[in-house]
Amino acid sequence: MPSINGVKLIVGVLQVDYAGSMILEIYEDDRKEPAVRFKFKNGTNDDTFETYNYMRSTNDVALSTLVEYLTVSFPKIYLYAS
Repeated sequence: MPSINGVKLIVGVLQVDYAGSMILEIYEDDRKEPAVRFKFKNGTNDDTFETYNYMRSTNDVALSTLVEYLTVSFPKIYLYAS
């Protein structure tokens, strides 16, 4: 299929690869604590979600750590959610 700078052409019309998606997967880790895994895929045509490190961690993050970070960084969000 012909393309211009990676953007596919369909019958003379540009098809842009939209629809990036993010997942925050919450699960119970080995210590029976809730943990959060961050996954992302970029674009409509990308079939695979990749797992990314975040919050300066090389592993998944404890849910309590994420909640603490968000309440300190965005205190008004916590007030609305409680």
